[in-house]
Amino acid sequence: MEILSAEILTDILELPMPALLAMMSTGLLLAITGWKWHRFWLTLCVSLIAGLIGMRQASAWGISQPVVSGVLLAAAAGCLALSLSRVGLFLAYGLACWYTMKRLAPPYAIPAICICAGGLFSALFYRFCVVLLTSAIGSVVLCYGAIAYVEQQKWYAALNWLKDQSLVAHAALAGVILLSLFIQLALCRKSKKKKLADYTAHEIEAERRLGFPIRNRAA
Repeated sequence: MEILSAEILTDILELPMPALLAMMSTGLLLAITGWKWHRFWLTLCVSLIAGLIGMRQASAWGISQPVVSGVLLAAAAGCLALSLSRVGLFLAYGLACWYTMKRLAPPYAIPAICICAGGLFSALFYRFCVVLLTSAIGSVVLCYGAIAYVEQQKWYAALNWLKDQSLVAHAALAGVILLSLFIQLALCRKSKKKKLADYTAHEIEAERRLGFPIRNRAA
């Protein structure tokens, strides 16, 4: 499967320059601040997707004003976004595990086992999974925007390069994902140390015994 596809890039090249700049900025911010601002990104994405679905399905639901349907569904989904985040992450990693097994080891691609295994991994390592997912998505968006920008500015024949050097392009994408992953983990570690510095000895001991944070538990 090609993550960086020349066909998708051809469609992106039709976007105006401000849209490409916004695309690169959004991808960069998501890749670096995915966990730090994960509540914001989650609410924004869920609200946007729900709003688009509401506008598209308004006539089928008997609503004459698509904007009303979109706004209401976006608001409702935004309110439930944080509550459903772990369920969505469970399904995302479960389906990814199933797809990976279908590609690498089809005889062992049992849907129930793969989905449960991937989902349990996301539940046990929630923070790391959020960091990995946001790093990957942000890096892909950033790379598409950057390649399209280079192509539009006539700095380099980026489209032909992507067609001819697909393996090199995906290797570069993997490097960007790893770099953003390490940056996010470093920021998380720094934030955790700063938070622990504000804790009292009693609170640190309570967290050690309970096994979960006693401050800011709304995740």
